[in-house]
Amino acid sequence: MARRYDLGLPEQYLEEPQIPIFNPLVTEWVDVILEHMALNNDKLAIEAYARQYGKLGREVWSEVALWLICHQKDTLIDFIEATHVPLYPPINWVEDCLSHLARHYNMTETSNRHSWSQLLIQLFLKIVDRDTNEQYIFNSAFFRPLLPHCTVSQVNELYRTIKLGKVKVNHHTLLHFADHFAKHDHIEQSLDALLEAKHAGADIDGVPYRSGCSTLLRRSIQHPGGLRTCLRLIENLVTVGVKLNRTLCNIVMLNAVEARDIDTADAVHRSALEQGFVPNAYTCAIRLKACKLDISNVQRLTATIEEAIANGEVRQNIVVATEIVHCLALHHTKRFERALTAFSTVATAYAQLFDPAPLERLGMEMPKEAKVAASVLPDVRLTPTPHAIAFLLMAYLRSGTTQDKAERLYNRWRELVEAGDGPLAACAATPDVANIFLNGFIRAKSKLLQAARVVKDMQKPLPESAGVTQAKPDVYTWSIFLHGFASKGETKLAEQVLGYMRSQGMEPNVATWTSLVGGYAAAQNSEGTLDTLRRMERSGVTWNEWTHRGVRRFRNQQRLKELLEEQRLQQNLDFSGELKDGLAYKLGDGSGEAAQEQERGSLTEATPRGASIVERGADSAADLAKMAGGITYA
Repeated sequence: MARRYDLGLPEQYLEEPQIPIFNPLVTEWVDVILEHMALNNDKLAIEAYARQYGKLGREVWSEVALWLICHQKDTLIDFIEATHVPLYPPINWVEDCLSHLARHYNMTETSNRHSWSQLLIQLFLKIVDRDTNEQYIFNSAFFRPLLPHCTVSQVNELYRTIKLGKVKVNHHTLLHFADHFAKHDHIEQSLDALLEAKHAGADIDGVPYRSGCSTLLRRSIQHPGGLRTCLRLIENLVTVGVKLNRTLCNIVMLNAVEARDIDTADAVHRSALEQGFVPNAYTCAIRLKACKLDISNVQRLTATIEEAIANGEVRQNIVVATEIVHCLALHHTKRFERALTAFSTVATAYAQLFDPAPLERLGMEMPKEAKVAASVLPDVRLTPTPHAIAFLLMAYLRSGTTQDKAERLYNRWRELVEAGDGPLAACAATPDVANIFLNGFIRAKSKLLQAARVVKDMQKPLPESAGVTQAKPDVYTWSIFLHGFASKGETKLAEQVLGYMRSQGMEPNVATWTSLVGGYAAAQNSEGTLDTLRRMERSGVTWNEWTHRGVRRFRNQQRLKELLEEQRLQQNLDFSGELKDGLAYKLGDGSGEAAQEQERGSLTEATPRGASIVERGADSAADLAKMAGGITYA
């Protein structure tokens, strides 16, 4: 089986395998053995059977096993299990058969791959113990294709057979186990496998070993303890001789940033610089991500951008360049009174990094400083990413741009998208740019109709000329759209957006519920506020700072507090729904159905009957429904 892969046999290397010449009696042996296995369903003493033909048991075993490999592979598993009795077949023959089956099932493009792999795993665990105490020898070709099909307990059992010495493997196999454990969040087992691989001769400075360390450290942030676990793992790896490099330092920095521990991220970065590690594109991107957690810190942001520029990573790396534009947009638009200056600053940085031509085609008015920056080194600028365009657009719409200008800009964007204008058409493949326009239009009640048009456009397929597939509205799209109605007192329409959103298979998030709570609270509708909070809690969403802010819009806070306490008391004293239904069924009074009808009606009672949707631009709610593409506001 393995000869076609043996470089020492050049005449057979990669040649198609030939069907071997079998003993003339082999088909008779196969028929009798399979019949015996089917009728008796027990172990097969092949030695006694072989004596009838004047053969040794191993001669018959090898002929039958090879015939099954060529003609009936799926029966080979049952044959190996049935013949796992003294005198055992040679262990290396069994190893070859199992390895061949593992490769075969891995290359089988059928829905049965998992089930057959499971049978092979179960077989291995049954036959791994021999009374002779012989040790199996397997390599990665056997274990690697099977690991994705193992249950957690099976992987642990496979690894236990290795630890107990029942199976001998090389360090490559142990690294596969370490990788599998790490990717399934079994951190301690992954570390143990890495340490075992080192003892088995793995090169701790080699790419495979460092790749395993990287995977383990990156996944550790999801483990209880998060960053502390990551730092403990680093200590263990350093103890066995692993030397930190730029990649491992970047991973620890990223874990610290995701744990919102900027001080630790800075300390790791300083330590890396002291050891002579030069920051790369990943370092710069991680440092910029840290800046977003402390976006008001001018010194941190300035130092990070200067470091990226000094290392030459900005103009060559589109991710770093996009992150710089994002950080500047967040930092300079934080205060709306400086919005015009903010846009000028962000646009100037954008023009230094990205080609401004797409925005010129869009009709965006660029400040003088940006035009000057665009004239410097015009040939080294990057093609703008959809995210970079979105960040600049966000700053532009917050710079005091009128609603009419924003509408013209949106109309022009849709024209260019349908015409297939490269960078601008790519912006329609994600909901981000559409959401930014939508967020701008909902600020004015007179532009809610235009906001509905944005939602409708996102639900229509683009022509082939666009070259991209239109992104459908996501949960943020519907939450922004709902907020537009709720913030304008149109809670009935907001409820209908919520219903349509759910009909599209999307559940509201905390931002959705917060907008609805704020709308009812601003309208001083205590019943609607309580009902929304009750539905929010039932859906498993917890309050956040913005939810509390929305609730505070209800003027009579004392009355609202009393109602909330009363509601919680009723929930504590109430029976479960199952008990209510059971009592209603036993008593036969229909109270269970009445209770369900009352609960279904609570939303309708809590929703104010509503007025016109916009101050101008739409004759009726039905017009808006038509624009929004399927939402019914009746």
